Amino acid sequence: MSELIIFSYGHERTIRYLQQLEFSHLQIILEFSDWVLKAGPEQRLRICTEDFIEVENLPRVLDFLLTRHKLLVIPHLEHQYLEKLQQLMKELEKVEEECENKTEKMDTLNKYRTKLYNLLKISYNSPPDVVLKDFPTNKMLEERALILGRLKKHEKVLAIYIQILGNVKRAAEYCETHYEEDQDICLILLKSILSPLNQPPYEGIGLHKEFCGSIE
Repeated sequence: MSELIIFSYGHERTIRYLQQLEFSHLQIILEFSDWVLKAGPEQRLRICTEDFIEVENLPRVLDFLLTRHKLLVIPHLEHQYLEKLQQLMKELEKVEEECENKTEKMDTLNKYRTKLYNLLKISYNSPPDVVLKDFPTNKMLEERALILGRLKKHEKVLAIYIQILGNVKRAAEYCETHYEEDQDICLILLKSILSPLNQPPYEGIGLHKEFCGSIE
């Protein structure tokens, strides 16, 4: 009877209902989330990444995904790394003047960023437009560029590499990778170098001094 009630809820109401259950009922939550995980990409990503999953239960959730929904493992891990990065960045802001602590946290932050970047490079199961919603616009720009590249937003990617990061080598590598599918990409690169933006594409960041346009 309870199974029929849950199925009659629909995806959105089922997610909200499962979120309200205590984690002593984790097995029930996993069992009845199964059909939601077979829904559309955005629903799948939400159900395995929502914040209601407590830290101590993450290994069980990961084990469930490995057993029943292997395609969701990488999106799930991506989300966990992203949350950890955001937490570390908030902590860094609080310890700006504590140099030793800041250095230690920067090392941890860089470790997680490397893991997240490598996951994003090999992940083609999570919808990039959905993942992008979680990213800040003034930090983790290389990760943002990687996701924008999967969306074929070449101008935005090259604007990040050239006009914000000043990394011509990375921009050239990106063009080499995507040249076969879009031969106009080299023209976009030239435009980014020769006719740079006057204003940053995102708030809260500055343009690289070697690649910023002249402001009238």
